[in-house]
Amino acid sequence: MKKFFPPLFPLLLLLSPSCHAQSFDDRMLPEGSKDIYVGLALQSSVGFGAAIGRPGALFPLLQAEWSNGVFLRGIGQVGWRLSESPGLSYGPLLQWQNGRSPTDAADLAGSREIRPGPRLGGFVDLFRGDELCLSGMALAADGGDLVVTISARKSLPQPAAHQRVSLSLALTGANGAHMRKIYGLERGYAPSGGLVNVYAGADWSWELNHSWVLGTELGLSRLGAPVADSPLVGRRSSLLFSVGLARRF
Repeated sequence: MKKFFPPLFPLLLLLSPSCHAQSFDDRMLPEGSKDIYVGLALQSSVGFGAAIGRPGALFPLLQAEWSNGVFLRGIGQVGWRLSESPGLSYGPLLQWQNGRSPTDAADLAGSREIRPGPRLGGFVDLFRGDELCLSGMALAADGGDLVVTISARKSLPQPAAHQRVSLSLALTGANGAHMRKIYGLERGYAPSGGLVNVYAGADWSWELNHSWVLGTELGLSRLGAPVADSPLVGRRSSLLFSVGLARRF
């Protein structure tokens, strides 16, 4: 997803040769590009329940990076790459967390209210050329909330000119404060810290020309027990699919 300044599950995947910098939607865009991309994507999935969000929605594609190392990924994620040394990249990260109220939907009844605010943390990437990237990221919020993601991304040989295919794997964990805030109930369910989810996916992008990029992603997410046992969550395993079109500026 994902600098001084990551729903959880694939949205915290941060993968590419600057793999920390990319979230679920951005992986459909060319890897390592410092151009500005703006577009729109459609995401569909078998629902997890109200704690994570609603599937089948349009969302913006946004990616930009400047020569000083500052980058923007998606809506609400800003970072700063402090190192560009061979094989290593790291820096701080800032992500905005939207709020949530128990009155927002019927299946959120009894959940905890979440105030909007920043999540602060950092990332580190280890990579081997453009083929393999290993990434770690941590984000914290008020109240002792902490989320950590470890991920890997492998680029495959190009199937055709101007096309790219890659595979990704990520594990996201969180402490008890985060689990109770997102997945707990005011009364009746107070999960402990542990695994949020394991995610495996494949993505394909095609640079139609210098200006336009078409991308798709297919992934499978398996929720950890503290999340899956929450009354706010539906199925433990879900298949996710997205397709998007972005313009390069």
